[in-house]
Amino acid sequence: MWGDTSNWRICIDHAFGDGFFQLRECLYRHHVLLIFEYLLSRYADEVKLTRIASALAYWLAFCIPDERFHIEMNGNFGRGTRVFLTADPRIASILRGLKYTKAECALTALPCAEMLRHNLNAAVKRVCPEHKSETDGRISVYANSSVLTNDSEFIATTFDYFIGVHLGILSKKALYHFIFKEKRSGELTFLPHALKEDLARGGSDNAMRLLTRTDNAVKKYRVILDIVRSADGERLLALINEVCENAISVIFENELSRGDAPGKYSQYIRGISRIYGAERFVRILSAIGKDNILPSSSENRASRRWNLAHLLSVCQPSDCDDAAKLGDLLKNAEISDKRLVEAAMYSEGWMPLIGRVLRIEGFESACYYFIAHTAEQQYGDARKRREAKIAEFTPLSMDELADGAFDVNWFNDAYSRTGEKSFRMIYDAAKYISSGAMHTRAKKYADAVLGQLTVDEAEAAITDKRNKDTLMAYALIPQAGDVDTLRRYTFIQKFLKESKTFGAQRMASEKKASEMALRNLATSAGYEDKSRLTLRMESIAVAELSEYFVGREIDGALIRLSVDSEGKASVICERGGKSLKNVPASLKKDSFVIALEESKKMLTEQHRRATSMLEGAMELGSFFRADELLMLMKNPVIAPILRKLVFAQGERLGFPDGDSLVDADGLSHPLTDETLTVAHPFALYKSGKWGDFQRYAFEKKLVQPFRQIFRELYLKTADELGTYRSLRYAGNQIQPGKAAACLKRRGWIADVYDGLSRVYYTENIIAHIYALADWFSPSDIEAPTLEYVIFTARKTCEELKIDDIPDLIFSEVMRDVDLAVSVAHAGGVDPEASHSTVEMREAILSFSL
Repeated sequence: MWGDTSNWRICIDHAFGDGFFQLRECLYRHHVLLIFEYLLSRYADEVKLTRIASALAYWLAFCIPDERFHIEMNGNFGRGTRVFLTADPRIASILRGLKYTKAECALTALPCAEMLRHNLNAAVKRVCPEHKSETDGRISVYANSSVLTNDSEFIATTFDYFIGVHLGILSKKALYHFIFKEKRSGELTFLPHALKEDLARGGSDNAMRLLTRTDNAVKKYRVILDIVRSADGERLLALINEVCENAISVIFENELSRGDAPGKYSQYIRGISRIYGAERFVRILSAIGKDNILPSSSENRASRRWNLAHLLSVCQPSDCDDAAKLGDLLKNAEISDKRLVEAAMYSEGWMPLIGRVLRIEGFESACYYFIAHTAEQQYGDARKRREAKIAEFTPLSMDELADGAFDVNWFNDAYSRTGEKSFRMIYDAAKYISSGAMHTRAKKYADAVLGQLTVDEAEAAITDKRNKDTLMAYALIPQAGDVDTLRRYTFIQKFLKESKTFGAQRMASEKKASEMALRNLATSAGYEDKSRLTLRMESIAVAELSEYFVGREIDGALIRLSVDSEGKASVICERGGKSLKNVPASLKKDSFVIALEESKKMLTEQHRRATSMLEGAMELGSFFRADELLMLMKNPVIAPILRKLVFAQGERLGFPDGDSLVDADGLSHPLTDETLTVAHPFALYKSGKWGDFQRYAFEKKLVQPFRQIFRELYLKTADELGTYRSLRYAGNQIQPGKAAACLKRRGWIADVYDGLSRVYYTENIIAHIYALADWFSPSDIEAPTLEYVIFTARKTCEELKIDDIPDLIFSEVMRDVDLAVSVAHAGGVDPEASHSTVEMREAILSFSL
């Protein structure tokens, strides 16, 4: 319809009457604009609006003389003369009106705006022919088309030019000129792939997730997608495929034929996001030759090697590529097997074909083993594709693998199928799977499982450099029985204890690494989980000290280990039937006495660990089997702790005593095969027997290892249910530094953007405390106030409803916030306590009286 001038004239005459086309000199520009404004407000019919828009496009492109621009020269300012060119704001207003009309009319308006912009640039050149850029030194030119240039709807893109050519408003020559002048190679590789995926899936905007784009680009992409789906869509789709392929081919050929100096289109390479074809893949590898695929960090990023590396990373197999075709192409190219493996690791899309060409069984499995154990995360569709692929080899999730978890069965299967030689080749190529040194974790894990990393070497490296990856790999070194496993367990616990001397961020990361190391140790030792490993190791540790409990007589003094009724270990020295206050100085250097002191320290640490583990088990509702509880009751260090805690088995509550649970009334209930939990106050509250156990504690003068019976309980209020945020502590002023320090040992981490947060890895929940505060330095102004507490999903970062948060986690988080408010209140005085705290104190007072 819009192919030549005669059609334009017919359209214009039809819309505005005979004679309109004669207004070339635009002597009555004001009247013409009035006509456009009236017609746009008068008609809502799409066909008529499209004709109005087309006429306006022609008028802007051919009819309006340069005098429509107001040119203003301000004289000397800064380094030179400033020239202002202002388009008539009413033209911009009309174009803005068009963009809110129906689709085809708006499409026409976009090329209109670009024609206006080109005319502005032409006017700049006529006014200042010597002008080269806005900062060329002598003259500065500012083209201001009022609201038009600041409106993202009218910033021209390749989308607009494709639409313009499709409608006949612009020529292909103008399109190619725009692509190469504006360096739009990125959109050329994005657009065909986007359309292909969206049409195949029947959805829309799937491809917009491939690249980060503005809302404006999303709108324009939707318009193109709608046209492609229409009856005339094949013509636009063919145009897009033709232009994109031609332009990319020119850029590609130019780059491969260049020398060390930049080529004509070398600067366009970084904009290419995807290319296809085995031919291009082989040509890129041939061009790289024997050079390292990854250039050195000191090399110029515009160099030939950087661009070739980029082209290799974005090259993918086309639909017609298979192993036979790739093999035929490789016959005429001098590319080694080693280089092919490196290319597969660098551009994983070629992995299946290269595995078949090289005839390596289990090639993909071995490659993805290394990819899965890098700490580098991916997002969007790329993550989903990788996640689906990794799921073929292991039940572990990508998050677990990124945290450091290890699947021994997967590794052993991949290693046995590929064979030592091929696996070593993949091992060496692992440096290409990620930036930096993120691939080293996978290598350390492989070295550990294959026995190429010794226990002594690993312990020395961990102690010297505190390397977390080495710690997690240390747990995977083949074990030689329980004694060796206990040595590893003790070393990891020592590492965890030492982490508490560092800041909150490092302490949290080292704690996470220690927990993952224990998980890996449990897996490699054949335990169900790290909790079972912990219970077993703590029992073995005490059993191995039996000779120290018997003691030894040295110079007439009997020296032995002892554990009191509280589970506290001490060294006892007796002479002549009497206990000495201290071990005599003359005996302190004896090897047996030194061993006793070390054993005492170990038991003291075991007491601390057991207390911490049981409190954590109560907070999270962790389960214990009855046989595990009975085993722990034989441990002289842990048993005294267990006897003071209330356990829940089904609906029964009580203190463990032998193979029974004794309730608050003194009645015994035999243990069954059901699992047990350390009863949280929430369980006591639900049972209706909380007061009975509190009364029992007062009567027996029971001092628990940590707060359980008299622990504060925080229930969800009616105002909080159905919402995403808790505001119960909003408005409380706090001292940020003191609050962060107070919650540090409760597992909270201060972040400059996200406030204080605590991660629950098993439940995949993150709790956040928000306040307008600087958590890292004391405030010099008025103390900040707490705003709200929210919970988010660890994997998706979506806010969670308070209803969906487990009651135990909710109560513990609110308890921590209450603690921070009480301890770090800006006034230095405990603010009004929460309702649950008042009730608890009332109960304590009544029992005391």
